[in-house]
Parts: sequence; structure tokens; C-alpha cells
Amino acid sequence: MGRCLAEIGWYQVSLQGQLFNNAGGYVHYVHSESGSRLFLARNAKQLDTGERLWFQIPMSRDEAADKANSWQFYEEDDCYLGMNGFTWNGKRCVSDVLQLTSFYVDFDFYNIPEYSHLDPVDLAELIIKENPWMPEPSAVIDSGRGLWMVWLFKKPPRVKTKANHQWIPAWQEAQDFLIESLRKYGADSSCRDAARFVRMPETINSKTGRTAHCWQTGNKYEFNNLKKIILDQKRSVWEQKAALKPKPRKKKTASVSNLNAKVKNPYTLHWTRMRDYRVLAEMRGGHLYEHRRRALWFYAVSAAWYCNDEESLRSEVNHFCKSYLGHPDDYVTFNYQSTVDRFKQHRELKSQGYTQDQIWEMLDQGSKDLYRLTSKKIIADLEITPSEQRKMKVTIGPEEYKRREALRSAANRRKSGCKTRNEYNDQRKRSKAENVSEALRLRASGLSVRQIGLTMGKGIGTVHRWLSEG
Repeated sequence: MGRCLAEIGWYQVSLQGQLFNNAGGYVHYVHSESGSRLFLARNAKQLDTGERLWFQIPMSRDEAADKANSWQFYEEDDCYLGMNGFTWNGKRCVSDVLQLTSFYVDFDFYNIPEYSHLDPVDLAELIIKENPWMPEPSAVIDSGRGLWMVWLFKKPPRVKTKANHQWIPAWQEAQDFLIESLRKYGADSSCRDAARFVRMPETINSKTGRTAHCWQTGNKYEFNNLKKIILDQKRSVWEQKAALKPKPRKKKTASVSNLNAKVKNPYTLHWTRMRDYRVLAEMRGGHLYEHRRRALWFYAVSAAWYCNDEESLRSEVNHFCKSYLGHPDDYVTFNYQSTVDRFKQHRELKSQGYTQDQIWEMLDQGSKDLYRLTSKKIIADLEITPSEQRKMKVTIGPEEYKRREALRSAANRRKSGCKTRNEYNDQRKRSKAENVSEALRLRASGLSVRQIGLTMGKGIGTVHRWLSEG
């Protein structure tokens, strides 16, 4: 997958040839294969009040590169680039991500005494040396205060939300583990969602007055190959942890009782549930007018797997609220900080090696958990009908599950060469017609019924019936 930093020693040589001289060059480097809409942002200081005002601008790649160069020329501070591409008519939120460009990690190492004395490039060298499983990053950014490491994709996966491609869950699982595995170096656990901004190189960090710089190695990776490296490491880590613990006794569960048993992982489950809530609204005329508060809460619980701070989660849930709820203004003031905090606690306990059941018990303290949602509860609370369940991907009840299993089994039988009932009946009719025709021909040639039966290998009664039907 590429040589590690220590092997090629790129951090020891003159970096000027790899240093981006202009911010626009960085935009093109990250979004070289982009055909989607980009977002630039600034936290601009207002001349009249001295306060800072956040604003973000959607634009094409070339427009974004020109704007970035303009900010660099005028020495603007606190400038940012959205790492992924978005739909042209959507918002800057996870569900509107159209194109994934990279994995990335933000290191706030200045808060860690063990590493705070290091230069960002020296820290990057140390991280690579101590994590030999990790390919070298495509870019290393000295943000003027911290460090970003970015691994770019050769062919950025293009997310098609209508076709419900599962690129985002696969990306999120790998992104989460990448950050968790680097937390000892100051990896920011909040900077993990697909709608994240990264500080723009060659612009100024107002907190330190320093200019951010970015060095690029030129290495880009196939998404599936890079994801496999990360998830293989995740599997290895968990196997090591599991080997140190006694194996719990497995609980016996009926296949139908666990309707989500075939869902690959929680990322896939919750991403698909988010899709199901949108489809439910579309089936009900485009907007939900009943159980709106409950629907919004369910959506927030699933979105929290992808939005790791209050601002990001609010943006995602409000986008769903305004797009799919009737009279949305009554519901956009929810406080989602408690949801974000709970999922951070869940992630922290999981990283410490606790099982899911132990985590739920520790977080619930014996009370009923509203975050541990089942399909049964969602269907009951939103009153999802059997006909509506047929359009759902995972939010289904036992009857719909059995129906899909029957269809799946029938499809598998077809693949193995088994005939359908109609095909079998048609074959029987054709065979019988051929036998009747042959019996009549033999009778016309002068053979007796007994002789016809001996010739065709059938009983006299069968031959009589064929001759009478002919």
C-alpha cells in the first residue's frame, strides 16, 4: 500500500518540493476527481463588533480553488475546506454527502504533555513509526496549532442515496477505528463525520497567528484496499482483546425474533434506518404529520452514529426535519447535546473493552433505554403498516421478514435449477399431451390396449384414460 515515512525519510529531506505554495493547489489535490459541490467556510472577524461570524459557501471545485487563493492573497484567517463533496441541491450534512475523498484525523497534541513539545511533522513521523500497519498519509497539515493527517482515494466513491449504496457506513466504520486507534496521540474524537471541515493550508490560524502548511506525498489509495487495511487491524485488535477474556455463554434466539440479524454491523443498520424514515415520509405524502417528535428522535439516535458533535447532529436532524416533517419550525429547537454525550460515553466504554450488554447496563443504570431501539418499537410508535413495511429495508416486522425469507428462498431454488410450480405444471401438461398423442397413434396402427401399455410401459387403466381424453 505504499512505503512508510520512516523508510523513505521524506520528513528528513527538504520539503519545499512537496509543500503546497497556494491554497488552491490543495483544493485540487483533495478534490482532483470531484464532480460534486464543495463547501468553503470562514470564521471571519467582524470589523464593527470584533466578534467572529461563521459562514460557509457552496461552489464548484474551480471556484473553490480561486476563492482559496484569494483568501491566501489577502492573508485571511480561520479558513476551511469541506473534505468531501455534496449534492448540488442539498445541505452540508452527512446524508447529502455525494463523494468521499479520504480518511482524515485531527491531532490536538498540544494538550498532551508527552507530545506537546514536538513539531507536527515530527509527530507524524512518530505516529507512522509506532503504527507500522498504517500506510503513509497522502498529506500532512501543520494547522498552525495541531496536526492533520489525510489519506486520499484514487477514485473517490460516489454515494448514490436513492440507490441506498452502503459507502457511508463502510467509510464511517473505518474512520471511527482509525481515530480510536490514534487517540493516545491526541486524535480528536469529534472530528470524524463525513461533513467535516479541515483548516485551509496557506491561510492563518487566528489562535496562534501562524500560517497553516501542507505537505503531500503524492500517494493515493483505492478505497476498498485502504478500508481493508484499517478494518483488518480493527479485527486483529478485537481478537487480541477477546482472547484475554472468558467467552460468555451464547444466548439462544429464534431467527425471526432478531430481524436485523443479517445486517452487517450497526453502521449499516442505522444508515439504513435513516433511509427508512425518509421513505416513510415519502409514502405518506412527502411529510410526516403524525408522531413527528418520535420520528425526529428516532432519526437523531441513528444519525448520532455519523454525527459526533452537537452542531453536526443538529444540522443533520434539522435537515431531515425541514425536508420530511410537516410544520417543521415547531421541532427545530431540540437539544441534541445529551444524545451526542451519550454516544461518546458508549464509544469510550467500547474502546475500553466492555461488551454491548455491559455498556447498556452501565449507561442505563437499570432503566429502560430509549437509545436501544428495536424494529418492533419503531413500527409500533410510528404505526408503520404492513404495506409500508414492504418499502422498508430493515424496519420490518415478523410477517414481512417471513415473506422476504420465502422470496429469498424461492430465488435461491431458481438459481439451483428448481422449477417453479407453473413451470412444473406446464411440463406435466406437455408430457401428458405427448403420451395421449402416442397412445392414439399406436391404437390407430392396430395395437390392443394391452399391447399399447406394454409398449409405453404404462398400466391398462392409464392407457384407457389417455384414449378417452384423446
